[in-house]
Amino acid sequence: MPDLLQAVLNNIIQQNRQLIFSLKEKRKAAILPLFINPLNRAIVDEVYDIMESDQVLTKDLEKYKNLDIVLDSHGGDPDAAFHIGKYLHEKVDGKITFIIPRFAKSAATLLVCAGDEIIMGPTSELGPLDPQIRQPGGTYISVKSIQNLFELIKSREIKKDALEAIFKEFSPLILGEYDSYLKISKDYQKQLLELRMKKNLKMSSEKICNHFTEEYTHHSRPILAREASEYLNVKIMDEKEEEWKTIWELYTSHKQILYLVRVQMELQKASDLKRISE
Repeated sequence: MPDLLQAVLNNIIQQNRQLIFSLKEKRKAAILPLFINPLNRAIVDEVYDIMESDQVLTKDLEKYKNLDIVLDSHGGDPDAAFHIGKYLHEKVDGKITFIIPRFAKSAATLLVCAGDEIIMGPTSELGPLDPQIRQPGGTYISVKSIQNLFELIKSREIKKDALEAIFKEFSPLILGEYDSYLKISKDYQKQLLELRMKKNLKMSSEKICNHFTEEYTHHSRPILAREASEYLNVKIMDEKEEEWKTIWELYTSHKQILYLVRVQMELQKASDLKRISE
């Protein structure tokens, strides 16, 4: 089974490389797939290592000057997104394009604001800039959810025991600072937009930032291509375009690789435990 799994994985990796080659020839740009969940501080290190050590990517950047980032992320840490966006801006002399086959939510939406252009298709999805605050257990909670909770408490008579349960769930620090997180998101988005994209925008950075941080009712709200293009510099691709078909194939093959790698790791873990117990 492990040998068969490795053979399947190798085949998909080879197909993935061919798709990257095809896409960079079509778009005349270096291609960087970033499938990052969650988007956290460790990803800053990974992006730096890839950009500095990948010889193929380095040669492609020297040749084409432009960088296309095929991004898939449900979001995470806005500080990490801001750091990566600033780093890529300094690193790339040519055009930076973020290609979104499926998801670039929350902090990933913040990240794409660091590019010159965003490419979206029928399945692409951005999201509100509702920061996610990391909890002690490693999970993230939406600032918008905390804000909605405050509104609920103010509008209803909440019993004492229910209030005590609520305040046990959230630390006073988080309850007291949610507004500052929204201000940080606005500031980060404004700074990233003004690096490159601002010259192609239809409205002011301030109005765009207010929209993404305040105008949506919940964190998971999908912002699809047509809506996103009203605020950001978005090129919309049709599903029938050959370029989009290649992008989608690259996305699905990369997801398959990540899945098979996880399966390999689980099988190896099970094998190690069995060997230890014998």
